[in-house]
This record gives sequence, C-alpha cells and structure tokens, in this order.
Amino acid sequence: MTGAQEIPSTDSPATGVATLTIVGNVLSVDLTFSGLTGGPAAAGASAALISGLQADQAYTNVHDATFPGGEIRGNLVPEPSTSALLGAALVTTAALRRARLI
Repeated sequence: MTGAQEIPSTDSPATGVATLTIVGNVLSVDLTFSGLTGGPAAAGASAALISGLQADQAYTNVHDATFPGGEIRGNLVPEPSTSALLGAALVTTAALRRARLI
C-alpha cells in the first residue's frame, strides 16, 4: 500500500501491507502500516470488503483526519490456493507423460 496507489494519489510517505485469509465463512485481516502523516487510521467496513473480494475488485485503504478519502491504498490480489496449484501441477505432469508416450 502506498500513497501513489490512492485515487487521487497522495504524496504520503506511508506504506502498508495487508494479508486477508478466508477459511469457510471466517475472514481474517492482518494489516500493518507505518509512516502515516494524517493522524490515527479510521476503521473500515467489513461487508464492503467481503463484497469486493467476491467480485475481484477489493482494495485496502487507510483513512485518517488529513486524508479522509484515504492516505494510502493497495489492490488485493488473490493468491492461488495450494490445492489449485497442486491440481494444475498434476494435470501438467499427466500431459507431459502422455506426450512422451505418443
């Protein structure tokens, strides 16, 4: 998360990292940031975050008194699940073995 990713961008030197984990119906958020120049961060809305995640249009945004629209922002990029990666590896391996036998 950086001020350059904010819309409109800010010249804030602050940075941050967010990790979101969904297991079943449980959402866990780990948000770390530093260098905010606008004061304490404001709270966010979890319902909007969940909707954005489901539509692949989610982002993190840290708001404060100086930047009420957000001081820093970062887009959330889904990480492929381990099972999806394993499945893709198995399909690729099977395809390679078949290609060698033909």
